Amino acid sequence: MPIADLPPGEWRSLLIGDQWPSRLTLYVITAGANSIQQLSREFNSYVDLLLNIKGQNLASQQGITADDARDGFDRGVTQSSQIAKASYAKSSAYLSVHDKVSELRHELQCLAEEGNAAISRV
Repeated sequence: MPIADLPPGEWRSLLIGDQWPSRLTLYVITAGANSIQQLSREFNSYVDLLLNIKGQNLASQQGITADDARDGFDRGVTQSSQIAKASYAKSSAYLSVHDKVSELRHELQCLAEEGNAAISRV
């Protein structure tokens, strides 16, 4: 099955076709990065919400129940912060992969151009 976005050249399929990452690959990587980045933002917002509730509604409360509620909010903040940080790291990794795949496409395109030119000379 031919790959639609191969660079130009008569021999491109033989030279780089089996290694060529398509634009769809780049799109999927970008979509994954964006999705995970959004998740990170949402968990950061959740952390802010938990801190606001704890600071405004629970700060003046006293007793075992209030202490337990504050502890629960603290655990929620800790867990949500960890998820936000991990999600941000994953998103950054996806963006790095996108850059590397783009570089690979460029290098393969150069190889295809050089290979097509060399075959044409022969």
